[in-house]
Amino acid sequence: MPQSYNAVNATLDLKTPKLEGLVANLKHARIFLAAVVLTLLGVPIAQGTCVCSQPVTLSIGSTTIAPCASQRLSIPVYMNNTCPVGGFEIHIATSDPSWLAFTPGDTLAADRVGSRITDWEFFVASVYSSNPGQIIIAGIADMPGGAEGVQLPPGDGLLFTIHINYANRNVCDSSQVLNFALARVSDTTGNCLFETETVTDSLHVLPGNCYNNPRGDANCSGTLTGLDVVYLVAYFKGSPNGFCCVCSGDANSSGSVNGVDVTYLVGFFKGQRPHPAPCR
Repeated sequence: MPQSYNAVNATLDLKTPKLEGLVANLKHARIFLAAVVLTLLGVPIAQGTCVCSQPVTLSIGSTTIAPCASQRLSIPVYMNNTCPVGGFEIHIATSDPSWLAFTPGDTLAADRVGSRITDWEFFVASVYSSNPGQIIIAGIADMPGGAEGVQLPPGDGLLFTIHINYANRNVCDSSQVLNFALARVSDTTGNCLFETETVTDSLHVLPGNCYNNPRGDANCSGTLTGLDVVYLVAYFKGSPNGFCCVCSGDANSSGSVNGVDVTYLVGFFKGQRPHPAPCR
């Protein structure tokens, strides 16, 4: 048993249900398995740097979506490696989890369907309720008791796909960057980590069909009518129909949609308020 593992093992409470199963496997696992699992538990593990002619490059694919409908998005993550890879731990974070976030406890928040690591023997994705804007993915090629010699040979292609929720359908004509918060990639022995380079990209939300409509056009009909007042009142009473983009409900240009917008529209139709400003 590696000395580094014994030292860490002595500091952990092995009686907790969360650790009992892990420790049973760690007693027979390679150094990298211990490193990944213990790191996920918040215990840092120091490792040397692997020798390779080129760093491992990790990149996130770009995605463009239409607004006005809550949806689950699939975003690819790629790896380009010059030397064989035996394991990794990758953290990916959103810039604004208020409208783009993972589902805590979702075991399908990442998958390796059609990827370069479909034969790997360990793959897990974790999302914690304390931080729904970040996903942690760990993979190990060759586990004890499995097939011998499993690894990721040199190459370039899909590593895994993450699944994230675009939850606020009122966000449109916007974008946010998906970042690599942490990237650790091991060789096939688990004794060292490769140098890595990361390439981030953004999720882009299109303007939407109603974005050029008048401000306050809550039902996106293209014109301001009394039906927009009815639509907003129903929305505030719990109607499942939302307004497409903040502008279409924000009659008074305050930057948010609330009951004052209903009052503004009523005043406009009575000739007491000016015409709502254009969205652009």
